[in-house]
Amino acid sequence: MRLLIVADPLGGLRPESDTSLALATEGIARGHDLWWAEDGEIALSGVSVIANAVPITSIAPYAIPTVGGCQMLPIEQFDIVLIRKNPPFDEGYLRLCWLLAPYESRVVVSNRASVLLRYHEKLLPLCGVQAGFFQADEIVPTILTRDPAFLQAFMAEHRAEAWVVKPWTGFGGRGVERYPSAEAVLAAVAASPTPMLVSPFLPEVMTTGDRRVFYLRGQMVGDLVRIPPPGGFIANLAFGGHGTLHGMSDRTRHLCAQLGNFLRSIDCDFAGADLLGDRLSEVNITSPTGINTLVRLGGPSLAGPILDAITGHVVRKEGG
Repeated sequence: MRLLIVADPLGGLRPESDTSLALATEGIARGHDLWWAEDGEIALSGVSVIANAVPITSIAPYAIPTVGGCQMLPIEQFDIVLIRKNPPFDEGYLRLCWLLAPYESRVVVSNRASVLLRYHEKLLPLCGVQAGFFQADEIVPTILTRDPAFLQAFMAEHRAEAWVVKPWTGFGGRGVERYPSAEAVLAAVAASPTPMLVSPFLPEVMTTGDRRVFYLRGQMVGDLVRIPPPGGFIANLAFGGHGTLHGMSDRTRHLCAQLGNFLRSIDCDFAGADLLGDRLSEVNITSPTGINTLVRLGGPSLAGPILDAITGHVVRKEGG
């Protein structure tokens, strides 16, 4: 099959940890025709959407691939388009999804552009509650606003020793700050040019970390726990956190099963959910990462099953 991966520039990736490169390596090993393009290289031309892409001619494990020369190809010449562009979910990301969404009936787009447009990863927990898949007390309390009256009411209701503030379009722990008081939160949000997400700081993250749970077509296929570095509170591996494998409580396992049912209901192929304790924080469906870390910790390899699930869409299309 001919696969196009739409992702960040190859030269800026970290081969030892990048999930997109792991999928490309698996695809080449299976004999697929692999291509790579950045989001800005997907363009509207008349009544067609085209990709200015490079073919991946070879790739070694945990290495940047060797590529050929750029070619301009219509999107419908690909069997599969993998959207692996890292957030922020900004105008460029929206444009990419708008351009690819009309092709979903002819080309397998994964995760589907229409799903990415419909479900913001920081709002997915709320969507799951509203759809009846889990309860309000199973998600981390969060507010998105710049209005000081809303903020003060929220913080008075939830009362915490500290607060976490993060950008609405942030990702990977970037821009996440902890503040010791409501007054500090109000000042930080007021100084921001855009609305910010505010949540109570959950001190258990310092010792028990946060849990990344991987889903494939709604099925939980692996998980790991990320622990913050000494003195830190951000558990993301890029910020010095370290990963470990640790069993789940029954409550967490029930929540994860319900989340899987929700992801299946919205037709999401691949997701990475983040849990703090036994509460859901957010669900990464834009460009889930961490499968290489899971393997290094002794967990299952997911690159093959991910490609199996996505290429299975093509087989079903061709069969009916």
